[in-house]
Amino acid sequence: MIKKLVFFVSAALTLVLFLISGGCYSGATDVDISGKKIDSKILVQLEAGKATKREVIKTFGASHGSVKKDEDIEILSYSYCKRTSISSSFPLLWSTNDKKEEKETTYFKFQDGVLIEFWKSIE
Repeated sequence: MIKKLVFFVSAALTLVLFLISGGCYSGATDVDISGKKIDSKILVQLEAGKATKREVIKTFGASHGSVKKDEDIEILSYSYCKRTSISSSFPLLWSTNDKKEEKETTYFKFQDGVLIEFWKSIE
């Protein structure tokens, strides 16, 4: 008889704790975006040998970096990063924290101010 009573009291307390903690579920998603993502549909419209540095800057805005290779060669870069953090918890049962990072950099190479090639680096 006492074993049954202990079992039912334990089960009842477990149920009460479970129901009380049910209101304590928490979850959050945080997204942080930096830089400029270059749209591939617009990118393929640029024609190497014809597009100019001025047109690229007019289309995509100021670059995030510029490197002079030679006197007549310059490379502009546009970086983009999206960080997503998803966390959720249910006290006494589980807790998760998932993080995802998407990075890409688009490079434009110019010779004497004329686009000669472009490419993307995706991480």
